[in-house]
Amino acid sequence: MNIRRLPLLSFVLSIMLLSLCACSNTQHVKVTLPEKKSNPQLALQRNTLAFEKLQEDQSQEAVALLKQAIAADPQCVRCLNNLGKVYFTLEQYSDALNQLRKAIEVDTLNSPQPHNNLAMVYERADKHALAIEHYTKAHELSPDNIIYTANLARALHRRGDRDDKLIALLQEISLKDTRPDWQLWAKTEIALIISKNSVTNPQQ
Repeated sequence: MNIRRLPLLSFVLSIMLLSLCACSNTQHVKVTLPEKKSNPQLALQRNTLAFEKLQEDQSQEAVALLKQAIAADPQCVRCLNNLGKVYFTLEQYSDALNQLRKAIEVDTLNSPQPHNNLAMVYERADKHALAIEHYTKAHELSPDNIIYTANLARALHRRGDRDDKLIALLQEISLKDTRPDWQLWAKTEIALIISKNSVTNPQQ
C-alpha cells in the first residue's frame, strides 16, 4: 500500500464513521432546566425589611430589598405594589407604572391598593381619564375606604366635574373623613357647587 495514501484513507474512514453515528441517532434530546421555585416566605421577609428601610428614610435600600422580594416570588402583589409606591415617591414614574401594572396583572384577589396607586401616577401625569378609571375601581372594591373616596373626588373635581356624583362623594368626605383639611375642602366645594347651580338654574 502506498503510504502517501494513508492520510486520505484515514480521512474518508472518519467521515464514514461520523455519518453512521449521525444516522443512528435520529432523535434529538431536549434539555430543559428545572423551573426556579418561588419562595413567598422569603419575599415577605424582604418586603418587611424594605418597610423598615423606608421608615429610616433609606429608599434605595428599600428598592433593592423589594427587587429581591420580587425575584423570590414574582407573583407577590404586595411586593410589586410597594415597589411601585417607592418609585412614585422617588418620582420615577415610568418604573412605578410598570410595577403597579404588574401588580394588577398578577393579582388574583383583585386588591384595591394597586389601582389606587396606579391612579396616583396617572393623576400626577395629568391623565385624568385613566386616573379616574383606577380610582373608581379602587373605590368600588373598597367603598368604605375614605382615602379612595377622597382621591376619586379630587380627580373628578380636577377634571372639572361638578355633578351629583361628585356632590355625593364630597358629602361622604365631609361626614366620614377624619382629616380636617379634607372635611373643609369637601364642605366648601359642596357650598360652591350648590350656589353655582342655584344661579345657573334659578327657580321659576
